[in-house]
Amino acid sequence: MTDCVIVGGGLVGLTTAYVLNQRGLDITVIEQRTLGGSASWAAGGILSPMYPWRYPDEVVQLASSGAHQYPALSEELASATGIDPEWFPCGLLTLNIPETMSLVGWADRTGTALEVCSKEQVNKQIPGISFDGTAAWMKQVATIRTPRLIKALHSYLRQRGVALVESHKVTGLVRDGNRVTGVDLEGDKRLGERVVIASGAWSGMPIAGVPDVPPIYPIRGQIIHLYASEDAISTMILKDNKYLIPRKNGSILVGSTTENVGFEEIITPEARKELHDFARNLFPELVGRRVINHWCGLRPGSDDSIPYICAHPRLKNLYFNTGHFRNGIVMAPAAAELLAKIMLGDKPAQAAAFGFHRPETNRN
Repeated sequence: MTDCVIVGGGLVGLTTAYVLNQRGLDITVIEQRTLGGSASWAAGGILSPMYPWRYPDEVVQLASSGAHQYPALSEELASATGIDPEWFPCGLLTLNIPETMSLVGWADRTGTALEVCSKEQVNKQIPGISFDGTAAWMKQVATIRTPRLIKALHSYLRQRGVALVESHKVTGLVRDGNRVTGVDLEGDKRLGERVVIASGAWSGMPIAGVPDVPPIYPIRGQIIHLYASEDAISTMILKDNKYLIPRKNGSILVGSTTENVGFEEIITPEARKELHDFARNLFPELVGRRVINHWCGLRPGSDDSIPYICAHPRLKNLYFNTGHFRNGIVMAPAAAELLAKIMLGDKPAQAAAFGFHRPETNRN
């Protein structure tokens, strides 16, 4: 019997395995497809919530904690595996912000380094960019290459003796009364002292032996990848919930859509055009740049956009780390740390905000 079975091999599941393994636990990760092959691989990798002042304080605090862990985590993974996740502190410029007072108040309250910029100031730094209204510059925001991060974590965890099982679907839980003792893989039982559900958009699917699951549902996001010169843009740019993300090789990610279409994992020509038009209208220099690639992923959405990082309310030794929506990448290290504390007997004050039944949070 292992110490913990983690159901879900995306970034949230893998970072949970990383943290628990660091605490000396024997871990098995079970992924129904390929490790990191769903939303984690598809993500743009912005290490900040989009429009953080619009989120509850608890969400922003968790995301901020996760973002601060990435430089050291990336360095550790690169050193141990030779795979550089490409943590890139290129900053984030957010355009067309109507709620300037809320933005400034949030920055003052949280101590966030932020500069409010006029259209003229932005145009001086980025000639030809098209927008109206106020902009905000957060120079400390970084991005990361999620496919490389997943690959590095995969290699690192194998080195550490973590069992990584792909292409196996959990069809139910093994129980002893109200105590969970493992998972059932279509008749093949894997026993564990604890079980963590971290299966992203699939976390809300009914599981045999579980009386309640979080109300999680899939939200499709599509991204295109543009060829560009190395000096096309040097910072991430966010406008109207879409973004441009520069990569170190000069190419640019353009994302992303937010589509409530169930478990339909297909790319569409309509989204490709929508994203390409957004990039060209925002930054005319990108007119004529060809699309290198186009992909999609299913994010785990919830009605309040707050993840579930908690114990099951009725079953012992069953835990959840899911429902991060667009913030799974930035939150992952801190969410894993929070869940580890809960699992190992600590009672962190922030845990109540991410519980199965949570109180009203501080929304701005």
